[in-house]
Amino acid sequence: MTPIMIRTKSIHRILDEDFGLPVLRVEGSIRAGVAKGAIADQLAVKRGAPVLIRDYVLLSADRRPLVRGESFYREDFHIDYVVQQELRDR
Repeated sequence: MTPIMIRTKSIHRILDEDFGLPVLRVEGSIRAGVAKGAIADQLAVKRGAPVLIRDYVLLSADRRPLVRGESFYREDFHIDYVVQQELRDR
């Protein structure tokens, strides 16, 4: 993976198109935190400002972890998401 790839494509596209590893599942959590050091600088907020932190794992079809990471968001960032429960035989 090169810096140009990361700047021009999503990690999902890189894994699928360049490595033949489609992401079929994302597992993660969202938590509150505070901006520290380089994260505060990159988000252009004061150190100690509130941030949302998304921890995630991108998984292949056979549930093999492909990428694990964290994303940090300013408090004014809006996130839309859908939660769907799988129906199982009772």
